[in-house]
Amino acid sequence: METWLVIIPRTLLAYLFLAAAADAFSYLLRGKELFDAPLSAAGKEFLHNLKRYPVIWGMKAAVDLIAGLMLILNFHAPLALLLILPSSVVIILFQFFVNKTGPIGIVLTVLMNQSGDLLSFDLH
Repeated sequence: METWLVIIPRTLLAYLFLAAAADAFSYLLRGKELFDAPLSAAGKEFLHNLKRYPVIWGMKAAVDLIAGLMLILNFHAPLALLLILPSSVVIILFQFFVNKTGPIGIVLTVLMNQSGDLLSFDLH
């Protein structure tokens, strides 16, 4: 049985990645982001260079969307966490070393840590 200490962070994590997917798909389809994130000059340059490759940006958005829906619906939630793990690591490192504006790196670290309790299981 899951506790609220796992359900709430998992749901917040799902909404975070669903919002990121919506923002990425908005950029791909309309050329405009939905959200104006606080970015440093180096952060803006990094994101601009990444968005120049729509295939990579679209695949990241698709994985974020699928994993976010899986987390919301509690459908193979450990697999969903594994799907967003590479993206989460890149976001956390980007926030701590490149952007350095805003608490999203800390928030994402805490949410991934709390949601990671899904991955601990007993084999006996």
